[in-house]
This record gives sequence, C-alpha cells and structure tokens, in this order.
Amino acid sequence: MFVKKINCMLCVFLGFIFLSGCSQAPTYKAADKNKYGYSEAQIAPQHYVVSFILLGAGNQKKAHDYSLKRAAELTSEQGYDWFNVLDVQTKKHQKETVKSASSHLQSQPQVSRRCGLLTCDTQIHYDANNHGFDDLSVRRDYVEVVVEIKMGKGIRPNTDDIYSANFMEAVYK
Repeated sequence: MFVKKINCMLCVFLGFIFLSGCSQAPTYKAADKNKYGYSEAQIAPQHYVVSFILLGAGNQKKAHDYSLKRAAELTSEQGYDWFNVLDVQTKKHQKETVKSASSHLQSQPQVSRRCGLLTCDTQIHYDANNHGFDDLSVRRDYVEVVVEIKMGKGIRPNTDDIYSANFMEAVYK
C-alpha cells in the first residue's frame, strides 16, 4: 500500500516536470494556438495594431519591448521607414486550467508479483481509486501589450513617439 502511494506520487511529480518543461518555449515568435507571441492586424493603409502576449505578469517590459520589435519588423516588411506609436495598452490576464489527477492515475496499470518457492505469479490490474489526490489547478499569469502604430516613409519627424524601423530592429536584435 505504501509503495503504491509512492508510485502514484512519483507519477504526479514526473507529470509536473514534463508539463513545466513544455512551457519553456521560445518567447519571441508568432502567436501560436495558445495565443502566446506576436500578432498584428491592419486597421487602414499604414495603420496597424501589434499585440504581444507573454507568460508571466511580471514580464511587462519584455512584452512591451517585443511589441516594439515586431512593430519595427512589420514596418520594414511593409516598405516603410518609421512608425508612430499612437497608443499603448498593457493588460494583465490570468488563466486557470483544472486537470484531473485521478483520471491520469486511473489509466496507470498496477503490477503485483507474488512468488512462492518454485513459481511467480504476475498480475496487472487497473485501480479506479485516485489514492486521495484531488484535481490539480494550474494558474498562469500572462501580460498582453497592444501597440497601435501608423507607418511613414522618408524623413522621420522629430518627436518622442516616432521610431526608426531600422534602428529599432538593430536595438532588439
């Protein structure tokens, strides 16, 4: 019975390690199915909204920098020289996922082996008991920075909210 509980706790622990290893994906990338990364939408000619979503509510500065990096890349891709930051919004979000520990443990086979003087008998059965584990709740904090930009060509106006695309790409390389 004690060995059975240790095996179950070991399975849950290894599951946590596996899940935490999966969450260490590259941070600067196009948004994926989980919506982490950058995305953009065109509002009008030369006018875009760039969004960057990053895990960890404490990553506001990094998310802001990445949104400016993507704005610079997008400006260059569209053939423009500079962009004007019209608006910046920072939003903190929290997503909670509940996973049932018992459903994972139910599918694990339990192997028992009994040996006598001359032979051994091995039995494999599935235990529907969750061994006292409750559902697991995983809470993830993330930050979203949304930057509204308007692109331009030629001589860059000299104001604080206008950035050179080439310069910003070099800074955030």
